[in-house]
Amino acid sequence: MQRVRPLVGAVRITRGMTQTDVAAATGVSQAVVSGIEAGRVTPDQVWMDRVAAVLDADAAQLATPAPETRVLHRLPASAPRRAVAAAHAELAVAHAERRGDEAFVTTQTSGDPAELAQSVRRAWQLDAGPLLNVRRAAEMHGVTCLPRNINPLRADAVGSWPVGARGIVLISHEADVANLRIAVAHEIGHAVIGDGDEEGADAFAREFLLPAPDVYSDLGALTDSTLKVIAERWGVPGSFLVRRALYAGVITAHRHRVLLASARSHPRVRPAS
Repeated sequence: MQRVRPLVGAVRITRGMTQTDVAAATGVSQAVVSGIEAGRVTPDQVWMDRVAAVLDADAAQLATPAPETRVLHRLPASAPRRAVAAAHAELAVAHAERRGDEAFVTTQTSGDPAELAQSVRRAWQLDAGPLLNVRRAAEMHGVTCLPRNINPLRADAVGSWPVGARGIVLISHEADVANLRIAVAHEIGHAVIGDGDEEGADAFAREFLLPAPDVYSDLGALTDSTLKVIAERWGVPGSFLVRRALYAGVITAHRHRVLLASARSHPRVRPAS
């Protein structure tokens, strides 16, 4: 009954329940719930039926193997273990609910991140210029984005990409709109590039959101007075736009520092929710 562990975790995520709450709702001790979550205790069918009632789920489905969660984003070491476990539980349940759905993409073994980003843009038939609704584009191409409280993970988005399965991305409901675009693009980058390559995923996101053929003229026009307007046009924070200009070789390191200081004075964009 391998799927019991993520589903019990899901109860606590979606209902804000502690182990004590789950124990009270299902008629066992907190120690038993802890043992089930840790995989040390195998519950009987009566308890499974009670958990199914709490989850409003099919009890027969609880005995099926838990779907793999494959998180490619390297989470910070400071992220609480409980929050990481809860995210994996949430992802496992989401994968189970979408089992058999069309997958987006498997990871590549090589390739320049910018070229891969352009390849995905072509495959998705995205228009030139700003991609202001990254979440909608992702969901139209086999990626499910779920708003969740993932602040303890110190990330705006965390995706799971089992090979051949539909990608699931948990997105923070407290992230601002501009940063959320970057976070989702970063997770798509991980799906294409692979495990733990944060720099590659960043490079993918820069090209995916600010493709070179479309953005060069704007990057060359960056000044203290135009930075905010151009950043809003592309739907990204000013700091992200300035870094794009630096990596593109359009501005010098000194000019990057000057514009970055100006970008940091811009007001925060409203939360995505």
